[in-house]
Amino acid sequence: MEERVLHRGQQTVDVGKDQKSEVQPGGRTARTFRAAVIEMKHSEFYIGQEFFTGSGKWRCTDVGTRVIVAISLEPHAVTQSWKDDSGWHKRHQMSNDPSWFNGPPYAVGEHVFDEYGIEGCWAKAEEVPKVEPR
Repeated sequence: MEERVLHRGQQTVDVGKDQKSEVQPGGRTARTFRAAVIEMKHSEFYIGQEFFTGSGKWRCTDVGTRVIVAISLEPHAVTQSWKDDSGWHKRHQMSNDPSWFNGPPYAVGEHVFDEYGIEGCWAKAEEVPKVEPR
């Protein structure tokens, strides 16, 4: 199995029990994980690519110099409003209709991932670290 050192900013990401500590060049201590995965880098994104975060599945809609823009492919809240003779009415519901993801322009809001947000992106759903409540 391949071993990789994982870092997120200044902290080391803790993703499992198969870890060991080691001293890196410069005297820093890091943890090495067996069969661990590394979050995606900005250079790995392209328009139309699907990826995952802790909140679900996303599709990249634009790649900027330092950021990426994406839409969430998870079910989303929809509010329908209309007016008739008795006044205004609203209906709230959850939708997973795929036509909302056709674009541009998209019927759902786009989200900007900066360099910190990109650190929480993975190419496969099974790569997303599972966080257990304390």
